[in-house]
Amino acid sequence: KRNAETGELPHSYRLISIVSHIGSTSSSGHYISDVYDIKKQSWFTYNDLEVSRTLEATVQCDRDRSGYIFFYMHKDIFDELLETEKNAQPLSMEFGRSVRQSL
Repeated sequence: KRNAETGELPHSYRLISIVSHIGSTSSSGHYISDVYDIKKQSWFTYNDLEVSRTLEATVQCDRDRSGYIFFYMHKDIFDELLETEKNAQPLSMEFGRSVRQSL
């Protein structure tokens, strides 16, 4: 059943990565990966040595036929990680190592 307040199913999942095959046959072609970076809150396409920022709508549209492996995360866990990242304080360099800034 759908939750009347949020319109979500009790166990919803969030797409976080897709491995895609680009090519005309299974024996030839190229694999690329689209990955959601929760720290940067952005999608990135990894194509060999080239990494480029992309939009979620582009990923969903472009990979609907070429997607080979799809990775999902439970929405509650995704939301918790996203909230943790939003509340994280920026890092500063102190004595040559990275530490969280204190309030």
